[in-house]
Amino acid sequence: MNGPLSLRGLAVRAVTVATVTTLTLAACTDAPISATVRSLQSSGPVAFLCLDAPGLEVTSMARPLDNCSGTRTATIDDYDIPHLYAMVTQLHSGEVAVIDLTTESGAVLDQDPAVPGANFLPVGAQPTAIVTTPGGMATFVAAGEPRYEGIYALPSNMIRDQAPRLTSWPACRLPAAPGEITIAVDPANDDGEIRPRCEAAYGAEDSDAECENEAHCHGDLSVDADSLGTPGRYKLIVTLPSEAGFAVIDAQAILDQEAGAFEPCDIERWVPLEVELPAPPDDPPEPTDPPGWCVQDPPNEGPFADAFVPLPAGIAHDGSRLYVADLAAPVIHRIEMPTPCEPVEIPPLVASSTEQPDRIVTTSRIAISPPTLDLKRFLYAIDHTDGSIMAFDVSEGVDVTRPLVHPNPENNPFQPTDRVRYQTPPRDIIILQHQTDSVDDQTGATLPVRCDPDPDLSSSAPGATYRTSSAYDSGASPSKLRGVFAFAVLASGDIVVIDIDDYDAPCRGPTDEHSLYGCGDEQLASGLKRSGEYSCNVVAPHQSRARGYLLTADGVANNQPGIAAFPTLFDPEGTLIHLDDEDVISPRMRATTPVELPPKLDLVVGSAVEQIDPATGLLTSASGTLDPNDHTLVTNLSDPRAHILSQNWTATYEGKLPGFSARFAALYIDPEADAVLLHEGSSQFCSRGVLGQNAITEELIDQGSTTAEAASLSAKLADYVQLDSDTPVASDGYWNDPIGECTFQACKQTFGTSKQPRLARDFRIIEATETTLELVTRTTPVDGAPALDCCFPAVVQFSIRAGEQWVVFGDAVGFLHNVTTNDLGQCRKACDPNQALLTGRVREAPTDTPIADDDPVAFHNPFFRFAINHGDSLRDMAFRFTTQSHFSPLAINTATGELEVQPTRATYLPSTGEIVISDGSIEGITFLDLSALTVTRQYF
Repeated sequence: MNGPLSLRGLAVRAVTVATVTTLTLAACTDAPISATVRSLQSSGPVAFLCLDAPGLEVTSMARPLDNCSGTRTATIDDYDIPHLYAMVTQLHSGEVAVIDLTTESGAVLDQDPAVPGANFLPVGAQPTAIVTTPGGMATFVAAGEPRYEGIYALPSNMIRDQAPRLTSWPACRLPAAPGEITIAVDPANDDGEIRPRCEAAYGAEDSDAECENEAHCHGDLSVDADSLGTPGRYKLIVTLPSEAGFAVIDAQAILDQEAGAFEPCDIERWVPLEVELPAPPDDPPEPTDPPGWCVQDPPNEGPFADAFVPLPAGIAHDGSRLYVADLAAPVIHRIEMPTPCEPVEIPPLVASSTEQPDRIVTTSRIAISPPTLDLKRFLYAIDHTDGSIMAFDVSEGVDVTRPLVHPNPENNPFQPTDRVRYQTPPRDIIILQHQTDSVDDQTGATLPVRCDPDPDLSSSAPGATYRTSSAYDSGASPSKLRGVFAFAVLASGDIVVIDIDDYDAPCRGPTDEHSLYGCGDEQLASGLKRSGEYSCNVVAPHQSRARGYLLTADGVANNQPGIAAFPTLFDPEGTLIHLDDEDVISPRMRATTPVELPPKLDLVVGSAVEQIDPATGLLTSASGTLDPNDHTLVTNLSDPRAHILSQNWTATYEGKLPGFSARFAALYIDPEADAVLLHEGSSQFCSRGVLGQNAITEELIDQGSTTAEAASLSAKLADYVQLDSDTPVASDGYWNDPIGECTFQACKQTFGTSKQPRLARDFRIIEATETTLELVTRTTPVDGAPALDCCFPAVVQFSIRAGEQWVVFGDAVGFLHNVTTNDLGQCRKACDPNQALLTGRVREAPTDTPIADDDPVAFHNPFFRFAINHGDSLRDMAFRFTTQSHFSPLAINTATGELEVQPTRATYLPSTGEIVISDGSIEGITFLDLSALTVTRQYF
């Protein structure tokens, strides 16, 4: 048509001309432009097939996965060995890409070379899940295309050398969009008979298929099941999220459908999921007799029954029980399934959070472990809201339905007590048993054996052969995975490893056990044949695995937490103070002494391992004498994962609490209480760790002080406000009509200036709430001194300092504290023992006195322990030091180039021992070798 072009037509023509011009200009350049052609886009779930040469009957070409290996061929047509195929769903195009993993060239198969571009197997749009039969005869794809929701069966003899259309496949229509799909076997009875349908009798004849009256149009799946030694009938378990349940559908019935007919699926069993939770109590439970000085949250046994409508998500099947995650209800459904034809839902696992008991926790992806050597099984679930990972014990006979709680969670308050959390959330999780055990010479079997550190065990015994070598180049190590592990695929593209049952764990840790090393209260051993790492919790079940050896040894690693150099003390002007200065009785930072003497007390300083005298806390010289000229501390070795990062630290005498430097507040005089009220609505005094005299008095009494002793000491230790504002300047008209003693000079004489403040600016905090502080002066008022509101008539800028205490501050974690609010809104410490190490205050200890770990004046946070012996302490005098060698989890990055990765799913390929990561962008699928812990190949 010859007429004016539309705007859209002009745009298209403009783009075309621009493209041609660009290509023409490019053609004129000397250097050709090369671009990587990517055929896979928005890859999703993956399944695998092992097949012989195409062209055979499907029963002849299909193989179980273990018939294939990592052996490669030169071309896709070399069939000296069976070929391994990856069936990769393409989420945006509604296709399944077929990748020949055996060939070294042309691996991504183009199903129709006559059509430009990559052509894959068409299935319904929005594929959500894919599974293959264990014997490799067929693949089933669930698709959620609106109005065409269904399941497509892909016979294995039709995936090569074909140019199929959507109507080429047997398929059936679902009543709603599918979610996940898995295969279960309805087993044969004791006589070896199979029932063709759940309602049929065992041994009944199968109905004819609808294609040319053949018994099975695309193969008999019972042959597939027989090849695995599991005779029976395959059933598909398909979740229908919008219908709040799952369906059981016969796989053979779908495979026997007439291609292109797309008749409704014959659902043999429909299981509507339920949310079974206890009813909320009539009266909320009361806290159990907490001490008066701290705040205890009431127990919370929620979540409770509510109008939850299930929204099934990820599924896991262990052979006899099905688990279903739920995106709408705080449960993980459990369905007893002795056969897929007899599903019975039982009380669920309860998804909950000890950190936020009132939060409704929902789950997305789940995975179940194979049995450990102790015959235990665990289920891992991803918390959909906060991206953490929960672990449940689902072993036979275990009745606990809530997430497992880490032992001794008080040692690491940075992790939730009942889950593992990373900086970026996981997209998927899988659990595997990975073995690198020796082959038994007699049977040829690979039998897993725990490493045994018993020093009396023969070095040739099976358990001794896995010990870490003296050169750290073989045996038990961080990078050797021998046992059961979880692999979480993070949104960043990293795969992190979580220990579940590491068979080498007994040989990782210190040679001599002690409670300081986190070795527990049981019988402690010595002289063990171990790696020599610093903690008994180097490997901990359901915790992140360490990237490297946790020790400091020349040529091996420098991973034991320590300090870069000995702490140094500076005066308020920043001048270094030496301990050997005879003119100054300086405060001393001294390592606290263990209640029970350990085999040794190490402190890593730089790359050197120094020895601390466990009786005095002082440094021991090479000759064994005490060296009094260095400040010391000791790092905590019980939980390596508490050392979350390296950072700079200060301990400042009467230091400022952070968070108040740029705030202004109003002052009010309360004549009845003889106090001053400072009010600032957004300061969050409790949330920033402020403690007044009343709070400290209550705590001291609980620790054994008399009322009089507590009142006297708390007056010194209470936080105080320092006014930082200046009075109006001398020329201000405010002073033209002074009242009584209120003059500029009188105010300056009493309070000084902001740069040269007097002690009258300091006001002890009697009581604190989130918004208001009740204050009294720290000094004795001078007769005739001007009133506070005369000298500071407007809002004032202020600081808050700790009274006669050292404030400990890390430049990464800040000022640690566990202050919250009680029922009256007053600032009090929390009673929760898991927060006990969140502390940032140090009371001074007597001069030249060793201080035990359990002394009230000992400082103990998650990273280190020390005391500060009293000296000529001045406000803003400060110790400075830097911690080093923090814990790093074992993480493997799957990004192979500069492009960002968007992982969607993780799948295990047992034939090659690789984890396969699907990318939701254009990176295709990436393979990670579990033995080498490296990316081995990528297809895009």
